[in-house]
Amino acid sequence: MLYFSLFPLIHPEVGYGLFIMTPRNRRQRRFTPDFLAAMDGYEPLDEIARFVQPGMAPAEALQALYLKTYLPTLLIQEDKMGMAHSLEARMPLCDNELIGLALSIGLEQKLHRGTLKAIPRAAMRGELPDILFSMPKRGFPTPFARWFRQGRPRDLIEDLLLSQRSAQRGIFEPTHVSDLFITHLKSGKDTLLDYARANELYSLAAVELWFRTFIDQAKPSPVC
Repeated sequence: MLYFSLFPLIHPEVGYGLFIMTPRNRRQRRFTPDFLAAMDGYEPLDEIARFVQPGMAPAEALQALYLKTYLPTLLIQEDKMGMAHSLEARMPLCDNELIGLALSIGLEQKLHRGTLKAIPRAAMRGELPDILFSMPKRGFPTPFARWFRQGRPRDLIEDLLLSQRSAQRGIFEPTHVSDLFITHLKSGKDTLLDYARANELYSLAAVELWFRTFIDQAKPSPVC
């Protein structure tokens, strides 16, 4: 709530309800001039206009936005990757007929009396222990902030982001990336700000790892 309430005052792009890794006013520091020139004015958030149309009700726009952005990320990043490594990740109940039914039901029913998951809750009351219906919603965060300060995860991030190989790629400004990494190491905390910074480091590292895997190697090794 804090992120999506206050950050839009600094970064308007956050107002769409998406976590933005590189808002417009950070790009000059994060990317090299050559990379920015190659972008030729491309604005990633323009993609939202493909499925959030003018005149949509706020709830309808939010629903369309999450179905087209957040849900595919869950299915690819968590479902496929989790199953590939025998991890039972928490995935939404997702079936074409189920989604069609959910889209046909009004928001006032799905959030009846301000209750999240009102319909599944009503359907399962009496079938599951009562204590489950009074428990607060809990997140399932990955402790990136702690991982990236110690041991092999820290070494991996340092190799991916601070190596000469990464700098010569000409995408990210080496000084900015180095400052971001050092700031994270010095913090030593696990606040929401640290978690956000760790997610930025993760995203930058993922880009470099992708290049090493699929571009630098002439013949990528098959994944068994």
